[in-house]
Amino acid sequence: MQKSCKKCILSSAIAVIILILIECSPVFASKMTLKRTTSLPSFGYKYREDNAIFEQLPSDLPNNLNCDLSPSEIESIYNLVLKRLQFSNVRSSSKQKVVLLVGQPGAGKSSVSKLIHQRIGSDGIININFDELMTFHPKYYHLTSHHIPRIYATIEMKKIISFARILREKLIKYCVEKRYNILFENGFTEQAATQEIPNIANKFNIKKIELYIVATPKKLSHLANYKRYQRQLNSFYNDRNLFESQHYDGPRRLSDVNSSNRADQFRHSVISLEQNKNLFSLISKITLLDRYANIYFETEDTKNIENFYVKFQELFDKDVREQLLKEFEDFVNLFSKVYPIWLIS
Repeated sequence: MQKSCKKCILSSAIAVIILILIECSPVFASKMTLKRTTSLPSFGYKYREDNAIFEQLPSDLPNNLNCDLSPSEIESIYNLVLKRLQFSNVRSSSKQKVVLLVGQPGAGKSSVSKLIHQRIGSDGIININFDELMTFHPKYYHLTSHHIPRIYATIEMKKIISFARILREKLIKYCVEKRYNILFENGFTEQAATQEIPNIANKFNIKKIELYIVATPKKLSHLANYKRYQRQLNSFYNDRNLFESQHYDGPRRLSDVNSSNRADQFRHSVISLEQNKNLFSLISKITLLDRYANIYFETEDTKNIENFYVKFQELFDKDVREQLLKEFEDFVNLFSKVYPIWLIS
């Protein structure tokens, strides 16, 4: 398994180099020099062939899929999650807020999440993180740490996702009853935007949602997915017991194709926000940010948001070649902790 892992890491890094060379070749040439190698193309193509197994599962799963755990086992895990969520840091609010933070994988939602916690103030806010909830399933780390073909299409992973949905609903119910502020992070696929989120709001009588939108060009988020996977993999193999006990997400990644598809779906969901009546009718505030938590647009007047769409498209579609180079340098530094960078002088 260790040898397979190393091949996976190496293929991933070389695929990133190819990505950057394709996107930034004029700028790249002035800043870095590649050593000659005949292996580069074949490694890159091998990555795209072999590692497309990390595909994101379609989100149209039945909510009642058996998750292989008894009600008592689920309740025991739920109580463990309650202890980890640090409710001592939050208190009931007379004006309870529900915040929805959206962006494609790798968009930078974690950075914006920190800003939201700061803005909420002394009442605090509970972050119900779906990816983290998945890690509490007893089989999660076994599945994500082995080279299992098409892992997100396996019935085992579908059961884990069903399990996380059960936990999420129990936590929402608890927080609504306690009048705690709630933060959700979501990739905002079409299915999530038009069905999943409105259904949750309806089920738990949520009347108002503050929407935070992270507008990140998809090439930046694509590279960020590589970096995140590398960090996860490094941490996992440095101290697996610590990694699992802290319930860190991963190690897992999206395929090239799926990373792009998720970004395109997110863009479509944002652009068609007003047509999504079931969700738009709940939105009381819209905040648009970049991946570094800089605010570009904010309003509580959701009837006049023409400028929002303009700003969103400017951020999401902008030329990011210079930024890609900076992200790539960070990736190289991360990668060098595992392998010598023999490709770059």
